Amino acid sequence: MHLSRMYSSPAEMQVQLVRAMTPEEKLSISQALRDSAWEFKAAWIRSCRPDLAESDVQETVRKLFRDAGT
Repeated sequence: MHLSRMYSSPAEMQVQLVRAMTPEEKLSISQALRDSAWEFKAAWIRSCRPDLAESDVQETVRKLFRDAGT
């Protein structure tokens, strides 16, 4: 059976796939997404501020992530 016949929309398909995941799978995916976001942000900071030491890049990312919800 074709996927388009099983789901009325891509969003519905995504919801069903997430519901079928174990908590461990969801945690693993969320950690991978967070790690990717961290690396993208660090790369952007490095490109904007090539003079910063790596420790300063990581501290800047840490602050940005910490303050993201405020």
